[in-house]
Amino acid sequence: MPLLLAHSSGPCHPVMPFLQAEFGALTANRFDLLRLVFAAGVTVFHAVALTAIAPDGSLETALGALAEISIQGFFIVSGALVFGSLVRSRSLSDYAEKRVRRLYPAYAVIILIPALISLMVAGPGAFAGILQYLAANLVFLNPVCLTASALKPSMARSGRSRSK
Repeated sequence: MPLLLAHSSGPCHPVMPFLQAEFGALTANRFDLLRLVFAAGVTVFHAVALTAIAPDGSLETALGALAEISIQGFFIVSGALVFGSLVRSRSLSDYAEKRVRRLYPAYAVIILIPALISLMVAGPGAFAGILQYLAANLVFLNPVCLTASALKPSMARSGRSRSK
């Protein structure tokens, strides 16, 4: 019995009318369900590993193997979906615009939340560093800025040692 069919005339599962009413139309391809199952496999492993319920035990080892398979499956399914989006796009710029509109808002939130928490914890004295973090991360220059700031102290030390 199929679990998720968006285009069927009647309910295919007793829970489906509730899900359709709560969450809108469901897709018939089941990719979202697969990704949810794969993400759940990784989440369960992390819950066991981080809480040290069974450190280095057979449960953690088995869940680690499940997590590895889940990660690979998640990326395979996601890659297929992204490729399908590319194929359905009118042009490469249309595809890029759709990806930015879909991903950037969530990315910005993930960058802003730690910045706000850091500002609340560290106080106004950390504002310059947090602003630098925001500026670098919101325009995807975080590896460049991190590398440059990491090199500055060593450059200064090497410059002073040459002058002596």
